[in-house]
Order: sequence, then C-alpha cells, then structure tokens
Amino acid sequence: MSAENNWWRRPRRISVVVDNPSWVVPYCLELVERLNALGDRAKFCATHDEIEEGEAAFYYGCVKITPPDVLARNRRNLVLHASALPAGRGFSPLTWQVLEGRNDIPLCLLEATEGVDEGPVVYRGSMVLEGHELLDEMHQRMGRAHIDMALRYLDADAPPVGEPQQGEGSVYPRRYPKDSRLDPAATLEAQFDLLRTVDNAKYPAFFELRGHRYDLAVEKADESEGGFQPVIRIGERFVGPGHPPYVVAELSGNHNGDLGRAMELMDAAAGAGADAVKLQTYTADTLTIKHDGPDFRIKGGLWDGRTLYDLYEEAHTPWDWHKALFERGRELGIEVFSSPFDETAVDFLEDLGAPAHKIASFEMTDHALLRKAAATKKPLVVSTGMANEREIGESVEVLGAAGSREVILLHCVSGYPTEPKDINLLTMPELARRFGTVPGLSDHTHGTAVSVAAVAKGARIVERHFTLDRGMEGPDHAASLEYDDFKR
Repeated sequence: MSAENNWWRRPRRISVVVDNPSWVVPYCLELVERLNALGDRAKFCATHDEIEEGEAAFYYGCVKITPPDVLARNRRNLVLHASALPAGRGFSPLTWQVLEGRNDIPLCLLEATEGVDEGPVVYRGSMVLEGHELLDEMHQRMGRAHIDMALRYLDADAPPVGEPQQGEGSVYPRRYPKDSRLDPAATLEAQFDLLRTVDNAKYPAFFELRGHRYDLAVEKADESEGGFQPVIRIGERFVGPGHPPYVVAELSGNHNGDLGRAMELMDAAAGAGADAVKLQTYTADTLTIKHDGPDFRIKGGLWDGRTLYDLYEEAHTPWDWHKALFERGRELGIEVFSSPFDETAVDFLEDLGAPAHKIASFEMTDHALLRKAAATKKPLVVSTGMANEREIGESVEVLGAAGSREVILLHCVSGYPTEPKDINLLTMPELARRFGTVPGLSDHTHGTAVSVAAVAKGARIVERHFTLDRGMEGPDHAASLEYDDFKR
C-alpha cells in the first residue's frame, strides 16, 4: 500500500446511511456488524446529522439529497444503484425494470455526489432473477448485493477509483400507489410482473369493479415438500430443474501445502469448465487431538494406518490462503465456497462473502453446525456419506426448523476411491423425493461414467475432487479427476 493510502488501513471509520424507514435497514445493520467484526469502526446512521467524519460512507436507499458539507465528512462516499447508469437514473429502478420485463438487473456501485446517481462508477455487476420472485425476494437479493459490493470495495488494497458515466441517460419517475392498479379485463399472466412488484403494505395491488375498489395481498405459496426451494441460486447460476448441471471442483488437500499449486488448481478448474471451486476450512486441532490410539487411526482405503491428526494436518487449507483463493475465483469468474467444520469457520467464510456453504459427510450430524450454517440464509450443499436414513431425516429437520430453504442433498459414499458397484444412484432421486431437496452427487469413483449416469438420473449438481496429476504424492490425488477427464 502506498504512503498516501495509509489512511485506508483498518480500523477505518465507516458510516452506513439510510435516511428513511426502508427494507434495506436490516441489511445495512448486518453490514455494520460484519465490518466491526473485521476490525473496522462502522456505524449505522438514520439521518445525515449522525454521519461522522471518517474514511468512507455508504448511502443506501436514501431519499434526501446529500449536501456537499455532509459528503465532505468522509474521504469516500458510495451509493449502490440498480441500473446501468447513466441509463435508469431516478426512482425505484429495480421495480421499473421488472415492469419492463427484465430479469437481468444491472447494478452499479458509484461515488456519491450531490446529484445522487451522477457520480463516477466504481463497479458494475448484475443481479439475475428467475422471473417468479416477489418484491421481498428481490429486496433480499438486492440486500445481499449491497453487502457484497461494499465488502468488495473495502477489501481492496487501496480505495478503488470510479470512471465517469458515459452514454445516453434516462430517468425513471417516482412510483405512486395508483401505479399498482390492475385491469380486471386483462389476464393475470399479462399483469404478472405488476403483481410481483407490489408492496402489500405501502401500495397494494388493486382493481376497481362495479363501483368498488378491491385490494389484493400477493404472497407466494411454498409448494416444495418440507418447505425447501426446488431451484437454488449459487452466485449467478441457478441449480435445479430446467438448468444445466452445476459442476463443483473440490480442491481438498491436492494443493500439497503449496499456495501456488492451489492457484494452479483453480486456474485449471476454471479452464475445465467448473462452475465453482470448493475448499475445506478446518485445522487439525479443530477436528481431533494428536493421539495415535486405535480410535484415532484410519482403517482401510487410501489412508490406511495414518492417524487422523497427521492426515488433517497435511490436507488442510491454511485459513490465511482463503482470501487470496476467493479473490482468484472472482478474477476467473467462478464461485468459491467451502466446507466449514466448526462454527468459527462459518463466521470466517461469511466475512469472505461465500455464496454458499457445504456440509461435509462427517459433519452432517453436527446439529449445532447445521443451525449455524442455516442462520446465514445461504444455500447449503449437504453430503450424506456417513449418515443413515434416520440421521439424514433428523438433519434435514434441523435445517428446516432453523430457517434454511435452499438445501441440496448430495448422495455420497465416503470411500476414497469408491467402487461404481457401491454407489447405487437410485438413492439420489429417492433422497430428493423423500425430503423435497435438490438432488446431486458427490462422486469419488474413478473416471466420469458414474457422474454422467448421475446427471441422467436427475443430478442437478455434481462434485468431483480435482487434481493436476493423479500420480502426485499426497492424501487425495488418487481419488481425484485430472483436467482432461473433468472437462469431458
């Protein structure tokens, strides 16, 4: 970091500003909490008067013009806008774009000026909707975008600089309650996007007929068994019926303790077509004790005779690598998430902005860990390799009771490698039918035949261990796929 940017070091004084009672307030409070946990000094501000002098201020959902003297209190002032600026300035751009039939919603993080949405753009991104979400679900996506873009900005080594807006501008008008009026002579299909964007409390959908006005409350019925969603979004990809299989490259311990090799694995996985790279977040000391008794030695398989502690010590991915690996994933355009093996690992991964969490087979019956992961409201990918039918049912019940609605159950046999005759792919659709979750496979067999057959049987996600060379020394290479096989 250059000397002129020394002020950018933690702890930084950060204001998170919402000047009206808005849906975005809970997400702003969460952002404040996460920034303080990372070592900054963040403060939530409900008025401009509460904004203090500091390094950065984020303005979310503000309706009042911010005067220059207020902006001058912070070195950097940022605002998130749901449009492709300069097109789409004005009011409620998310709502207006959905009413226009758009489901790929552009996002901008820009430097705040007195003109609110006229400043230089720092980051551009997008939020992809499926076309069925109601307003509260759209707000949930937007809230996550608020947090992720702010963390990305503050995670930079130096404060990013925006570029001036270019191109033809446009302005959305203010939206009023009268704009939620339905035509009783038109079909619901023709007016569905209007129904999606109404606020049941502030401006409910309504129609007028035979001299009277009728208000409608629009809510989505949960049709999935057990309350789980049939289609799940991880990052920018949807996982479920009607979408291509989601392919995860598991790094496990195949980096052999070398960060450079871990980066090579990520580059190769992206080149081979992986949608995501998965890590494992633990240390030997968080999993076991250093003991060589018979209960602490592995019997059979690739690791026969080794102590648990020595295996975990060799295979673990150092926690101080994670930030660099997540950043490489963003550069490559693939998602990065991990298997947390204890509750502190969940918090650690949340601070890194993980789009999902994976529960490993050995941890599936750790109900405290399940509740912790479910509390993040992120998609959960759960392997079942060490659980019986009763234990799977109990764990699914724990997740549902803890509020998780996006759950993928992976059929898995915890053998390294697994013989194809032992895999029984019919278990996979049976898990989905019984528990109402998205089906998938964590495949430890040699070759690709079982993975291909699993997709034919309905797998929406396939996880494979990935290596640069199966002949390398290390704990997991022999049970992994190389680049050419992975790419098939």
